[in-house]
Amino acid sequence: MVEVVTRLGTTPHRRKLLTGLIAYRAHLVQLGFSAQSIQWIDGSFVEEKDPNDIDLVTIVEGPFPQKSAATQGVFRGPALKAQFFCDAYGLAMSATPLFVEQLSYWLGLFSHRRDTEEWKGLVALPLDPIAGRDADAARMIAGMGVGP
Repeated sequence: MVEVVTRLGTTPHRRKLLTGLIAYRAHLVQLGFSAQSIQWIDGSFVEEKDPNDIDLVTIVEGPFPQKSAATQGVFRGPALKAQFFCDAYGLAMSATPLFVEQLSYWLGLFSHRRDTEEWKGLVALPLDPIAGRDADAARMIAGMGVGP
């Protein structure tokens, strides 16, 4: 997360989005999603555009936590976007043809620019807030300031 803040937190608005992402990551771990999960970040946030949100897919290691009111809407939905500024999706890691199909879909979507089909990269982060250095990233953002 520190490198993401350094490279992509270039405006107050982007830092506001990153603050939401850090809170969302903590929320997922608190709900019981495995810290061994991986998040892919893409969309206008990783390009030289002014993003509205952060597009991401969480590739969940192990089973999803049991469905409850707390886990309802943890992926997708207007409430999630309003609270965390993320357009978030979840994918359960498994050794099944469906997983391979879904993973291929996201990799194809995230690896090309929508308008030109040009190849590009994506950001991959461990969900683990310690390995991701989320607290350090949050302190960096606080020192730089966030925007409206």
